[in-house]
Amino acid sequence: MEDKMSANLLFVYGPSGAGKTRLLKMITETLHGVQSVMRVGSEQVVDEMAQSVVQGKFADYFNRYTMITNLLVDNLWILRSRPAAAREMGRLIEARMAHGNLTVLASDLVYQDVIRSLPAIGGCLKQKSAIHLNMI
Repeated sequence: MEDKMSANLLFVYGPSGAGKTRLLKMITETLHGVQSVMRVGSEQVVDEMAQSVVQGKFADYFNRYTMITNLLVDNLWILRSRPAAAREMGRLIEARMAHGNLTVLASDLVYQDVIRSLPAIGGCLKQKSAIHLNMI
């Protein structure tokens, strides 16, 4: 079961300018109109999370991000300075994986740095689900 779930999570990493955001845009354009897809920066996810807590609508936020078929999150590195948000992102990823929904994470952080500095998210990742991009 765990291997099937990890197949729904893809981690794309590489240096600035390698094409991570471009790849996410291409995936979004390809899936748009065929399946539900949302491409966001991790700062947007964190901001919406904070707003939902203040407004008492965290369950609505969590369900919206859990149930979208394809979620593409850029700039994962931002979560390093926000451990509570990183923990919630880890919970969200686990829920998405349990529902069989695709999550693509992109970051300048290398795989090992995510494992070390974002353990709630790193715990969801498998080495085989990581793609390293060099310059495109």
